[in-house]
Amino acid sequence: MGRFEYWPEDEILFVNSLANTTFETEKAIDLAFAEVDRYWQKYCGKRVYCVIDYSNLVIRPHLLDYWSQKRTSAVKTYSVSTIRYGADLGTRVALRAMAIKTHVASNVYATKAEAIAVVRGIRKGVIALEKAG
Repeated sequence: MGRFEYWPEDEILFVNSLANTTFETEKAIDLAFAEVDRYWQKYCGKRVYCVIDYSNLVIRPHLLDYWSQKRTSAVKTYSVSTIRYGADLGTRVALRAMAIKTHVASNVYATKAEAIAVVRGIRKGVIALEKAG
């Protein structure tokens, strides 16, 4: 699987580009979100369900507020709903703390299969996600 993948039949944008990444600077965060934007504009162009692989993602503590700002903006621009998977415990805790602070649900699951099942459940109306905070 590449850095991104789009399943138009499910309206799912898979963001794999963040997995195995350590963010050390604001510039690196900006570049990552710019890459997402370019792909989204080329292949999606409308709000979609975003499934994001957070496996081995590290965001240095001094960058968490900046990451949160970029994340919140991206979610509002690209996403009907954002589902994340693969994060370790520390990252899940940080994501949930950010979610409470920014009132954007964290929606973190253990596996990609779970994340896809959640999106399909949302689309069928059998799953409703809660708002954060």
